[in-house]
Amino acid sequence: MGKYAGDGSGGGRSVSEVREHFIVRLNQALLLPGMFGGEMALRWFLGDLAWIDGLDSAGDSIAGRLEPMGAWSPTGVRGAFAGLFGGAARDHENAAAFVYADLAHTWGYLAPERTVACDEYVRLRGEAPAWTTSADRTIPDLVDAFGEPSLWRPKYNPRYSTSVAYVSGDQSDPLIVFDFWQETDWQDRPLTSRFGPEPILRNVRWRADRFEDGFTFTPTGTTLLARGDR
Repeated sequence: MGKYAGDGSGGGRSVSEVREHFIVRLNQALLLPGMFGGEMALRWFLGDLAWIDGLDSAGDSIAGRLEPMGAWSPTGVRGAFAGLFGGAARDHENAAAFVYADLAHTWGYLAPERTVACDEYVRLRGEAPAWTTSADRTIPDLVDAFGEPSLWRPKYNPRYSTSVAYVSGDQSDPLIVFDFWQETDWQDRPLTSRFGPEPILRNVRWRADRFEDGFTFTPTGTTLLARGDR
């Protein structure tokens, strides 16, 4: 039986190299979950990192963190979003990814484009709810109001839903996440998007003791929540 390559005899990767590889992959998958296999890939990357660092042996786990707050379901985090807004779990892939991003931040694995200063984070937490409820917003509106997010895809496809987040340098601070919703009729030619050329802000949220308590909705978000048919 051959020796394990990582024992130093075969020139394999070190544990630290493997760990860094998974961190890079995780951060790529958080922004492009559909390209990496969806929520299951996020669970694998994050779960493997927790195993490498021994977090699982301490009784800490992905489900152990998310289930008590109601952010877990038989179909994962996506199912928790479907429970709020209806529709198929796959419709909520991007929003669910940012729940994993919040956990990655707590465990020290998140690599945002930037972190916001303490006073900026406090201002965001204080102003975001009223700003969200007062009108329907687009991503350019958000950038104008609060600056570029810490975690997002600037070249997002406006025909799909997307999420962005602001990240504090303190790992104990939850991500401030803005979820933008879009509905595109893929049967139409030319394609038509219900909310126009930009997705519309549905809600702002951050981690709370109860999953649902962390949400603040825009007028459109309240309508989507009430419909429950997505």
